[in-house]
Amino acid sequence: MVVSLIVLLFASDLVAGEKELGTLRGMLSNSVARPTILLSKLIGGFVAVLLPFVIAFLLGMIVLSAASLPLLSGPLLGRVVLVFAATSLFVLTYFALGLLASACTSRGRSALVATLLIWIVLQLVVPKVSDMVASVVYPVRTETVISLQKSMIVKALEEDRGKLLGREYERIFGRGTPLTTDQTPRLGLEEWNTIKNDATAGTRRESPNSCAR
Repeated sequence: MVVSLIVLLFASDLVAGEKELGTLRGMLSNSVARPTILLSKLIGGFVAVLLPFVIAFLLGMIVLSAASLPLLSGPLLGRVVLVFAATSLFVLTYFALGLLASACTSRGRSALVATLLIWIVLQLVVPKVSDMVASVVYPVRTETVISLQKSMIVKALEEDRGKLLGREYERIFGRGTPLTTDQTPRLGLEEWNTIKNDATAGTRRESPNSCAR
């Protein structure tokens, strides 16, 4: 956000400022085409605002390379190049918008106000509106709803496990047999323990947290 604001403010005075000073009229009197003037200001100004970023970027890479981070080898090199290219495009876009606002206004103050409005719209309004539109077009469940659904699934799995174990217990030991260690008949105990362990393991595999992991 800070870089975009600095770039817009720097570009806002490139054309409007020369209009106020009268130097732009002197340039146009030398039969210089307007697209040539704008293109030269775009290239020169972009190099001027990009140069500090390049220096800071290189210093950061030197520091990280000294810390044994292999930025210049393997897949990290492609990511570093992608980050640099994306940031350069970001700076160029904002600089071009600032230059456009400066070319469309006749006074430096008007260009400054226009660039500030552009910055407010792009940095503050567009992200908020984008979130609102995205929530309408493709609504996403909140963390509270997901946690509640997980709890309901776990509860349902526990209930199914309890019913299954109850039916198997009655099938092995008969209805009305107390479910205690001391009074459990030895006959069928091994089968009961196997069923109980399998049911517990199956519940753990089917739990939402296990699926998420």
